[in-house]
Amino acid sequence: MNQLPVLLRNEPIPVQGSSSVLLIAGSLGLSYILMRMFSLSAATSLLSMAPGGMDQMSIMAHEVNANLSVVSGYQLFRILFIFFIVSSLLKMILMHMLRKKGARTILRSSK
Repeated sequence: MNQLPVLLRNEPIPVQGSSSVLLIAGSLGLSYILMRMFSLSAATSLLSMAPGGMDQMSIMAHEVNANLSVVSGYQLFRILFIFFIVSSLLKMILMHMLRKKGARTILRSSK
């Protein structure tokens, strides 16, 4: 019988927690860089780099008097980047992996 506590077992909860912390830390770091490079307010830069929906970030930017056009622009770029660039890159990587696996299978079957 497995005597480990629930959090120490092979469960996805620690992985999800650590990935969330890394995502938030990354957005904080990028917002600091953005704030220093372009002299933006802390609220504008944080909401521009924050993971979340464009509509929620825009509403929050309006409520805290951040630069709404900058926040919306960065969030829109992030969404378009994910839709077009990341999906294309993933498709190319997966196709390459499938071709490589297919070549290995053909080589093994010919022996």
